[in-house]
Amino acid sequence: MKITKTRLKEIIKEEVEKIVVNEVDVAQQGLAQARKDVASGVSPEEKEEVSKLTNMIIAFSKKRDLTKGRVAQLIGLLKKEMSQQMSEGSEEELDEMSTAGGATASVEGAPSRRTPIDEQ
Repeated sequence: MKITKTRLKEIIKEEVEKIVVNEVDVAQQGLAQARKDVASGVSPEEKEEVSKLTNMIIAFSKKRDLTKGRVAQLIGLLKKEMSQQMSEGSEEELDEMSTAGGATASVEGAPSRRTPIDEQ
């Protein structure tokens, strides 16, 4: 089958339009996510910190078991602290925490009261 110059131009134009439409869709999705984050009260800095922590957890879990050892204890301590701070919040926030896996754990030798790190 022989393709004419006109048909080739049409094919190229169609492909370019698909790419542009796809890029616009991706940009709109990003904008929608950014609006959702702003509406939910999540700042870009907070979102970046959560992303960094998530990436570290995933990388760690590829090498070691997250459910055992000191890291598991620290994750439990983090959950406990966040849960306690959330208990000062609304009932809706408490429901979100309980469905996010509010299991707690203590770390041997960990302080039982607030420390200078809590005040930062």
